Amino acid sequence: MMDLNNLYDVHCHSPKVGVKSIVNYYEGFSTMQGAPYVSAGIHPWYPDKTSLQELESILSKKELIAIGECGLDKVCSTDWELQLDLFKSQIVLADRYGKPLIIHCVRAWSELIASLKGVRVPVVIHGFNKGVELAKALLAEGYYISIGLTALKPGMEELIKAIPVEKMFCETDDRAESVVEVYKAIAAIKEIDLNSFALQVQKNVLKVFEIE
Repeated sequence: MMDLNNLYDVHCHSPKVGVKSIVNYYEGFSTMQGAPYVSAGIHPWYPDKTSLQELESILSKKELIAIGECGLDKVCSTDWELQLDLFKSQIVLADRYGKPLIIHCVRAWSELIASLKGVRVPVVIHGFNKGVELAKALLAEGYYISIGLTALKPGMEELIKAIPVEKMFCETDDRAESVVEVYKAIAAIKEIDLNSFALQVQKNVLKVFEIE
């Protein structure tokens, strides 16, 4: 039987029952009290929801273990130069405070990699569901890849097999389903023991987010 105490949902928007959740905020930073693990950042979709100053004011909080989701998105309506400025500023804050980055990226992968050159903290690409070659390019940069339910649709088996478990996380993002389903699906695709996979992801979480 799987030990749910070993399961982490590294990116969600509300805590999930029975597992350890890293709850993401892109606004309302003052409402973070009560969540044991939190990420906070300026999302490229919502640049007006908060400010860099407000973000920096909470970075010393113990429960805040990552900056993000932040990143670049060529599909949304936010001005591109503003996106770049906000993203680069959050990279600076991440390095200054020693906080890992949780990344949102849409059709801006080369610009993302260029912006992250020289970053000193771990980088987690959230909700990845693209091709194997792009995954390999991101892994070559040393990034971690977080998989959610969108990457578990038919035809994505090759992608899942290509990502080493040592570089993998599981998440639910804004979905209502439990992250348990993600763990089960990945373990089945990789043909590995479910508990062994959960233990490796736990090791990844403890290493990257420095959770005690």
